[in-house]
This record gives sequence, C-alpha cells and structure tokens, in this order.
Amino acid sequence: MFPLPPALLKRKANSENEGIAPATLSPLRELLFKFFFSIRKVLMKLVLIFSLLICVSSPAFALSEAEQLQFADGLYSRGMWETALKEYQSYIDQNPQNKSNDVVVYRMGECYRSLGRTNEADQSYQRLFDNFPSGEFHYRAGLRRAELMDQNGKPDEQISILTDMLKGSPGTEMGAACQFALGVALEKQGKLDEATKAYDSVLTKYAGTQLVPYAALALAGLDRRGEGKRAALLYGLAAATPGSPRLGAEALFQLGDFCYSRKDYEAAAQAYEKLANQYPKDERVAQSRLQQAWSLYNAKRYAEALKICGDDDLKNQEWLYLKANCQRQLMKNEEAAATYAELLKGTPTADMAATAAYERALALYKLGRFQAAIDQAKGLITVERVKRDVCWLLAESSAALNDDAGAVQYYRMLLDQYPDSTLAGDALYRLAHLLQKKGDFIQAAELFGRLAKEFPKHELVAQALFAQASCLGTAKKPEQAVAAYSELLEKFPQSRFVEDSLYQKAIVETYLRRDAQAVETWRELLAKFLTTKYLADARFWSGVLLEEAGKLEESEAAFRQVLTATPAPSDDLRQRANFRLALVLQRREKPDEAAPILQALLGTPMRDKFTAELLEWLGDYQLKKGEFAKASEAVELLLAQAKTENWKQTAWCLKGKVLMGQGKNDEARQAFERVTGVNFKSQALAEAWLKLGELSLTANDADKAKRAFEESATLAATDTLLPIRVQAYAGIGKSLKARGDHEGAARHFLSVAVLFDDPVLVPECLYEASLEFVAAGRANDAAKARKELLERYPDSDWAKKK
Repeated sequence: MFPLPPALLKRKANSENEGIAPATLSPLRELLFKFFFSIRKVLMKLVLIFSLLICVSSPAFALSEAEQLQFADGLYSRGMWETALKEYQSYIDQNPQNKSNDVVVYRMGECYRSLGRTNEADQSYQRLFDNFPSGEFHYRAGLRRAELMDQNGKPDEQISILTDMLKGSPGTEMGAACQFALGVALEKQGKLDEATKAYDSVLTKYAGTQLVPYAALALAGLDRRGEGKRAALLYGLAAATPGSPRLGAEALFQLGDFCYSRKDYEAAAQAYEKLANQYPKDERVAQSRLQQAWSLYNAKRYAEALKICGDDDLKNQEWLYLKANCQRQLMKNEEAAATYAELLKGTPTADMAATAAYERALALYKLGRFQAAIDQAKGLITVERVKRDVCWLLAESSAALNDDAGAVQYYRMLLDQYPDSTLAGDALYRLAHLLQKKGDFIQAAELFGRLAKEFPKHELVAQALFAQASCLGTAKKPEQAVAAYSELLEKFPQSRFVEDSLYQKAIVETYLRRDAQAVETWRELLAKFLTTKYLADARFWSGVLLEEAGKLEESEAAFRQVLTATPAPSDDLRQRANFRLALVLQRREKPDEAAPILQALLGTPMRDKFTAELLEWLGDYQLKKGEFAKASEAVELLLAQAKTENWKQTAWCLKGKVLMGQGKNDEARQAFERVTGVNFKSQALAEAWLKLGELSLTANDADKAKRAFEESATLAATDTLLPIRVQAYAGIGKSLKARGDHEGAARHFLSVAVLFDDPVLVPECLYEASLEFVAAGRANDAAKARKELLERYPDSDWAKKK
C-alpha cells in the first residue's frame, strides 16, 4: 500500500491486515485508509487453517507438505514472525518447484517487514516479483516493493515500479490501486501535473472501481492549489456517488470548506446544510458547525447563524464571539454586550480579545452607556487593527491617564499626529524602551527598528539597533537578530557596541548552525579586540565549529587556548573545553592524552555529558592499561547511566573484568552472573559466559567451566564476535583437559587451529593439542599438530617449547 497525499492519509503498518492500519488520522485520511484496507482484504484474502497445536521449537512428528504449510500459516496468523519464517523457509527448501510458492515467498516478505528487516523483506518481494510474473501476488509484491522504496527515500524507484506494473495486466481493481498509488507518489514528489494525470486515469480508465470518488477527492485537493476550476465539480462528483456514507460526508465537508475559502459563503452554507441533513451522525457534522455558522453569518443570514450559536454545547471562545456578532447585527445590543463580556472573561486570542472588546464598546455606545464604552476601549489604542475605530469611540472624552498604559497612548498619539516632530525620535526610543522593560520584545524591536529607519541621523540609532537585536534574540527571532547586529556593525563600525555586537552575532550564528559565518565572526572579534573580555568564549566556540568541520588539529589548538586564556575562563567553561578537547584527541587517535582528561572530568558536573559509549571506551581503556581503580570509576558511572538491557549487560561485564583484574574473583563472578541474568543477547552476554568459564577453571570446576564456554561459543556465532568464539572453543578444550578427556580436549584444541587464524590462541591450541594427543596415545596425530605449529607459527613462544 502507498501513502496518500499529506492532506488525505497517513499510514501505519499492522500485522493483522498485512500492512496497513488506521493511526490517529483526520476523518478524510481515515476514510481513504479504510477504503484501501477493504480493497487489500479482497485482494489478499487467504484462508489460514490452524490444525497443528504443537511445540514450535521442536515438533514431535514429521509433517506432510500440506500440514507444514498449514502450520507455517498458523504461526503467521498469530504474528509469530520469526518462527513462521523458519517454517516457510523449510517448506520452500523442501518444495522449491511448488506452484503455490508465490504466496509463501510473499508471506516471508511480510514476516521480514513486520520484524523491521526491510532489506530482507525487499529481497523476498523482489524474488516473488521476478519469479512469478503473473497472478495477484506478483502485483501485491510490486506494491510492497514500491512502499519500501517510499519508506527508504527512493521515490524514483517507487515510481518506476508502479509505472512498470501498469504496463502489465494488473486487472481492474489492482490497476486502479496501482494508478492511484502512482498519483500519490508523484504528488509527494511535487510532480503535480503527472499526479493529476494519474488520478484522472482512475476516473477514466478505471471508472467502474471504488477508487473513483477517492481519486476525485485527491484531484480536487490538487486543483485547489491552483485556480480551483474543477474542485467544486470534483467534490460534487465524489458526493454524488460516494460508495459509502463516510465518503459522501467527507466530500460535502470538503466542498463546503472549498467554497468558504473562495468566499462563496452561500454555496458553503448549502454544502454544510446538506452534510447535516444527509449524514447527521457523521463526525464531520460537528466539525463543520462553526464554519457553517460563519458561512451563514457572512452570507448575511444572521438569524440562522444565531440559531446555530444558540446550542448549549457550543460555548468556546469563537462560538461566543460569533454569537455576539449575530446579536449585534440583529440590533440585540444588550444581549450582545453580555455575550462579549462572557467571552472576555475567558482566554480568547489576542486578536479576538481586541476585536471583541471594541465591538462590546460599540454595543455599549449604541446603548448610550458612554463611560462604560470608554472603560472598555481605553486599553485598545495600541492595537493597530482597531485603533482607528477605538480613537473614534474615545474622541468624546478625555484621554489623559497617569499610568503606563497612558504613557504608551501619548507616545502613540505623538507619533501618529506629529510624525515630523523633533521629539518623535525620542518618543520612539522611549516607547520602545518602555515596552522592552514590560517584556513586549517583539513590539519593542519593531519600534527600535523604526527609529533607525525613519531617523537615521539620530544620536540613539546605534544604541537602538543594539537594543533591537537584543530584543529579537530574547523573543527567539535569531535570524532577525543577526540582521540587526549586521546592520549595526556596517553602519557604526566605531561605536561602543561593536565588541558586544560581534560576540552576540557570533553566538546567534553558532546557534543557527551558520558555521562558516560564525567562524568568520569569531575571528573578526579576536582580530579587532585582542584582549576582549570574550576571549575564552571565542576560542571555545571556534574550537567547536572547527571540530564539527573536521579541522581537528586547529580545533585542538583552539580548545588548548581556552585553558590558557586571560581573563581565565569560568570553571564551567574550562570543564567544557577540556571535555571537547578530550573528544578531539580521541578522534585524532591520541587515547593516552584523551583518557586522563576524561578521567579527571568524571568527578565534575561534566560527568552528565558522558555518553554510554564514551564511558565504555574509557573503562575499557583503563582496564587494558591495568588501571583497575580508574576503570572502576568509569564503569560505576556507566552502571548508573545504563537504561537499556544492552548497556546494563555491558556495564556489568566491564565491572566483572575490573574485579577479575583486582583478584576479586567471587565478586567478579557475581557481576558476570548479573549479565547472564538479563534476557538480552549481546556481545557482553557472550563475553560474560566466557569469563565465567575462566573463573570456573580457576576454581577447578571443569564441568561448570565447559558449560559456560559452550554457552559463550553459541552466543558468539556471528563474525563480529569471532574473537570471543575462538577463546570459547579454546576454553572448552581446557575444560576437557582438566577433566582428563584427552581425546575431547585434543579435538577442541585442534578445531581452533583448523577454524581460525588467531596469532595468539592458535599456537597455544596447537601446542595443547599435541600434548593431549600424546596423552591419548595418538602419537602420529600429536606429531602432525606439532608440525603444523612449527610451520604456521615458527617464531611463537609455543613453537619453542618442547
């Protein structure tokens, strides 16, 4: 299945329907999803017969061909993907030419996909697609492959697959599905003309399929992006032959929304009315009520709009606002004033609050309650969208007030009524400064900017630009803040704000990840102000940017300069610089320099910056150096940090090795047993069993050691864990030797030499094999082992032994 346009559908994998299940979707998206799911169920119907209720891991009797397939299908239907895969693979191996293998290969792909093994899933789908060129599973596999291409960010390959399938004979319903999916893929690519052709093809070539109304909805959505000439017609088509009540309701809802967006309020009202009458129980009815009421209001059908607003359950802010407007338009001013007051007691948006307050003041004015109208409107003078009307309401009364709001008012009046006054520049700056103190940073920044633009020669322009940039930074408008700092530096290169501006500009550029610009700004600051108060910060951030750019040598130098800067950096900055320096040294393969720095930081607040990977590296480094106390410090922090099963095992395994190094074998055993007690297969688990085997050998418990080594060897079956597997095999040999099983010991020692080429363990194992063969009375084999040792590793210490 394929993702539909963002405005239409989201998808989510689900094992029960072999691919798609509804997530949290918009009604339209969910509608489109449900249709596709129903089509998929028709196309993908397979009867699963559950006749074998036996142990999955070890069947007690042989199965016939049909039973084996039924058993695999039963596992598949239960979501037991891993086990089903094994059964399907076994079936394929035993029945490679079976004509029904297309469904088996398809379900193997589904198992891989459900397990998140998308590469193997794709291989299964590709195999099915290539080897079974006809039949329903050929096209289903193609659709799955196209879906995987979409998930893997390969839209061109996705489109190619869909296009190739449409060149075949997919059948009517599958052809419609492929064509529709192609339209979705093209739309996601922004190829709207091609997407339109694909959707149009569904309407023409596959006119009899259930996808026609969905294609009509998709086409309408595309058409709305342009001139919208066909949208109303397409929505009408979907509404006329919807195929389901849900789709019919969605089409009418979208038609109403489209007409409303085009300000055809009468047509919108009619569409919403049809929606409510024809599909009264659909979820879109409730969702459309507010817009239906606005449609009626804008169509000047105030009484009908007010009737909808009268519903008791419609009490949110916008409903109250609309209700008050209807009452005011119907000359019910007393009721309107009360409704506006109820609205303002809540938490309306700023725009709604301002407009509602003004309109309440207007209603009060029409009722002759002038003082009440003034009290209502006096705080609205700074709101641009209602300023003119508010000024008119307040024109009849005195506006002189002795508070901050009054000060803002007088500044506004001065600026509006006397824009050329010599005091206008000062008024702008002082008003902006007042707003800045009040925390209205956006408006303050705007006024500081106006001063620089409208009064470029004013003595406060440089200061205003710096204040503007500071306000924008505080208001989280970093791009605009950089622009303001740049303007200040360009226009006033000698002002007292240059040093601070360079620093702030560099900080914001660094935050914005404008790395090249940030590096240059930091360099400019250091060049112009050799003893700048920001020296340590400038060196630090320069080092960070250089490190991220891969210039590690320069980055290392910058971090070292932080540590020697004057004035001296703060403790926090010093620790951060040391931490970053250590990371750079590690990347530069200087572990002997990096490790001591990191070790020292473990006792500082910087320990919270250590990742699990870094703690593992440090602990392992100190362990290999024999610095067990230092290794323990890193490992203990890793233990406290470990959240996942994998990291818990890794931490306990490291701790066990540290304790072994300290000769605390009993405590080490307990640590390794903590690893084996976590039900998660990992490298640490394999290594923990290996160490338990070594401890058991030391304790002269050969049987227990053998079991531990065998467990380690089994867990270390992958190539990435080869070193552990080699040691485990050698350990089994040592365990057998300790038990006096010379034949078995010789065999395992020799297996290490045959299977592996470890320059450390293989010579030892060849030597031990020769001894054990001698003990077993097999002198000829002992001589062969000895000969191989001398030929392969003539310079080893083991070859020199007699």
